[in-house]
Amino acid sequence: MATLKEIPSFQTLSRRARIIDLHSINKEITSFYSMESIAAIDSFMIDTCKYSTAIRRKAWK
Repeated sequence: MATLKEIPSFQTLSRRARIIDLHSINKEITSFYSMESIAAIDSFMIDTCKYSTAIRRKAWK
């Protein structure tokens, strides 16, 4: 069994997330159901702006 000795950096997680073939994963998930259409929501966070910009906007409201 593989163990995780430390949490990977954000850059490592982002790089790994970009190489995942989401279309094939969605196809596998939807193959379990007989519905004509299925909507799925991903909980992956997307940064909308740089941290420094967010802090400035928060300070200036």
